[in-house]
Amino acid sequence: MANIGNKTVLHVTFVHHQLKSMTIKLTDGLTCQEVLKQCLLYVGPKIIADKDNVEVYGPKYLHLFGLQLLDNHQEQIWLPQSHTFDSQDQGKTYQFRIRFYPHDPMKVNYKTSVNDVMLEYLFLQILDDFLMRKLGASTKFNEKKIFKLLSLSFLMPSSLPFDGSIKVDRNYKKEKKINFFNIKNKISKFISKRLITQWWIDSFWICQGLKESIQKRKGDNENLGYHKQEFCSEIMSTEPYYWIERYTATYNNGENKTEVTVSVKICEMNHSPFLYFGDVLKYSLAEIIDIKIYCYNLNVSKKIVMICPRNEAPTHLEFSMEGSSESFVSMLQGFVMLFICYDVCINLDLQTTDMKLRNELQSFGPLELSNAKSVLRGVQPDREIKFLIHESLTEYSHYAVLVQQGEMFETLDLNITKEKIVNLSSKGTLLKSFDNCQQLIHQLRIDYQSQVLPRNNPGVAEINKLFQDDLIEPYYYYSSSPPPVSNEPGVYLREDLSRRTLIADINPLIKKYSVLLKDQEMMLVELQAEKRKIAEAFRGAIQNIFELNRFKPENFIKFYGTVWEKRLCVLMELAPNGDLLTYICQHPQKVAQKVDIIYQIVNILSILV
Repeated sequence: MANIGNKTVLHVTFVHHQLKSMTIKLTDGLTCQEVLKQCLLYVGPKIIADKDNVEVYGPKYLHLFGLQLLDNHQEQIWLPQSHTFDSQDQGKTYQFRIRFYPHDPMKVNYKTSVNDVMLEYLFLQILDDFLMRKLGASTKFNEKKIFKLLSLSFLMPSSLPFDGSIKVDRNYKKEKKINFFNIKNKISKFISKRLITQWWIDSFWICQGLKESIQKRKGDNENLGYHKQEFCSEIMSTEPYYWIERYTATYNNGENKTEVTVSVKICEMNHSPFLYFGDVLKYSLAEIIDIKIYCYNLNVSKKIVMICPRNEAPTHLEFSMEGSSESFVSMLQGFVMLFICYDVCINLDLQTTDMKLRNELQSFGPLELSNAKSVLRGVQPDREIKFLIHESLTEYSHYAVLVQQGEMFETLDLNITKEKIVNLSSKGTLLKSFDNCQQLIHQLRIDYQSQVLPRNNPGVAEINKLFQDDLIEPYYYYSSSPPPVSNEPGVYLREDLSRRTLIADINPLIKKYSVLLKDQEMMLVELQAEKRKIAEAFRGAIQNIFELNRFKPENFIKFYGTVWEKRLCVLMELAPNGDLLTYICQHPQKVAQKVDIIYQIVNILSILV
């Protein structure tokens, strides 16, 4: 941020010189995600050739983008999308960049893809990384490859957009002008050191060679998209993971501390992301169930990241650089969303407003209408009336309710206002407003019976197709009829549960998760303490709840059974708002609400007398 007059503003730069930096006025509560949305709306019309058909698809690609801190030369520091700007950000400069690249070059197609803001910006970013950043210093590129990439770079037009449909032939006059006077200004010092030893002589012959190569390419009579594809394929086949972030941290294994470089690498066998300490594989990101960030001393920048994998002891990493812990955790969250499961949040502190809404609505991510219809058609067993909710592909904070009745489909629009009012409309006509998402879901299930929900595996958003290969059975349905779960408490395996989402609770001795068992939502309660007295008290409380539920099931939540785990875990009836104490702490109460809560407590106590 910087001060201009009496106003505090935020500056964001871009990867091409013709995309002028944006000045965004700082307002209370301005988040990184809101800035990213503004940036996508800004760059779309400037980098897309067909101005009348700009398929920006901002919501679809939003999670691929990020803001990177530029004035830090030691590590890549990215802002979490949930980051709220404040006075501590003053004087910092950020660049709008794509943070996560599609790992398969075959899915990056410039020959046929048009009007795709992500692909166009990705090309500009890779081009800038090669010409002006450290990518050109990679030893994997020999001099022959560097020269080939330079000729493709200078074949690109001198101004935006880079229209892939343009024919590159003898009449093509839009390429960048090069001569030995300015060649050094158009390439990085890394490339210059490898190609130029004697400036006058080497620069002259390099320019001559580039001009001859460009003329030869013009003779091929290919479209510009063909040459863009050739450039990206060469980069991504030689340095496919140059964009992967690496962080320096101190690893505490309980006995000693060791400095390690932590990063994520993609397994070539199954295209799944794994956490690495240096060259040592730690575990798959699919095994991570929770991450916490701790700060033991507010006066220092050091923070501890505790990673909790499934069936293993927690891993503790200490980050000393300011912002690196949040950057690291947000990187892991991005990989989980794109490669593993779109609707899983592994750190509640970094949860964005959109992620919270998606969880409350039990919504799919951004989907094409045709794909949303395919989801409803494919649900088994088939139901006469069913519906699903999915995010809009083109509008932020907008959702669609797709209803199927027999062979007929109807689309309703959902809009959530800044005041958290949920408006349901049809073809521009407001049908009804709701105070919260729970009221909406309740009404929709009354009107349309069964809701199809995203399951805890791939395929719940269009963006998953770029990162995941096998999208198997990605859906299940909610029905108003009782699910096939026994009325008597049972013992269940972890494999029986899916869609594990953390529920906020201020009690440090337990963790709560929203899970699914045989298509029924439940609450998994996991005891964190290992002391015998605490465990005995926990078992006693569960036994009391079980007996009270049998006595008054309408007043006490149900106990479904235990889960076979190292820690003591039980399955209870879902309480999505958590316990009463957590709810009161997180939601300020008016006098009337306090009286109502007290009345309910007294009513329950009277039952126990």
